[in-house]
Amino acid sequence: MGADIEQGPSKRIALVAHDHKKDEIREWVRANRDRLARHRLVATGTTGEVLAREFDLQIGRPCDSGSRARDSGRGRRRASLLLR
Repeated sequence: MGADIEQGPSKRIALVAHDHKKDEIREWVRANRDRLARHRLVATGTTGEVLAREFDLQIGRPCDSGSRARDSGRGRRRASLLLR
């Protein structure tokens, strides 16, 4: 996974991962947990529940996940609208 989270004003960050990428996002959050805690986080259902529980983070839920989202593009579009 990429970018380092810059410090500064609080940002809204969406955490979204397909099933086969869940381990990668967990490792990225583990590496950036303290920085992420300073920002407003949102995630799809399963991803948000796992990350909130495992890393003790406050994570909102902007959109449905899995089959309820119908396709991954729809979930990403909804999250990006909330982040604007």
